[in-house]
Amino acid sequence: KLTIAFIDFSINDAKSFVQSVQSLEMLRLLVVTATSLSALAEVFSLKKLKKLTLFTSDNFVQPIQDEVSLLRSKVKDNNTLKELELGSNAVSILECVSVSRSIEKLTLYSYGGLKKEDVAQCVSMPQLVTLHVKDSHPLPLLEAIRRPLKELIVTHPFWSKELDMSRLTSACSQVNIETLQMEVRSFSEKDEMIITQRATAVAKGLSQNNHLKRVTLEGVPESIQVQITQALHTNHSILSVDF
Repeated sequence: KLTIAFIDFSINDAKSFVQSVQSLEMLRLLVVTATSLSALAEVFSLKKLKKLTLFTSDNFVQPIQDEVSLLRSKVKDNNTLKELELGSNAVSILECVSVSRSIEKLTLYSYGGLKKEDVAQCVSMPQLVTLHVKDSHPLPLLEAIRRPLKELIVTHPFWSKELDMSRLTSACSQVNIETLQMEVRSFSEKDEMIITQRATAVAKGLSQNNHLKRVTLEGVPESIQVQITQALHTNHSILSVDF
């Protein structure tokens, strides 16, 4: 296991680095200033790597099509990588990493920027079973997951106060997952009335969802936890409810 930071990460840096860590299984890579897709492609050529965490600045060298093709090719050829974490700026390479045939768990730090099409690219990965999204708007997630996933984890969400509750209920009724762990309260949010409305809308949708087996809703006010539990248990496919 290795955590390493590069001020800059050129293709030559990448090649020499990869040559020196051929047997590495876990890597946390922080790139402080600029990098290119060609340099990142070298990292995906590590044949024993099982878990990669990648944080980059927003100073990506503008990729050319040959670099995109190279990165996609390296990701596709890597059959050992099981877990991938992408920092908010690294989420821009989702199009490339979505061709992976080995990744089972994907964690995205999106700082609010995740779109529905980004989620669609995630769930196109054939081996993906767990999607963990931090610091993002949950609605695009709930609306985009239509092929079976084992688990969706949503932490530190950005819930909009103007959120359409009927749209939220509809999304929760259709999301195709077995296990949901989600916070219904934004960070430091204090408005109990809004949180209660949101939790109720979520529970209403989940109570109609035939895919779900396990639900954990964090941030639900204690005053409505019994009510939420009763609503969820009207759905007989749900085996457990936690807060």
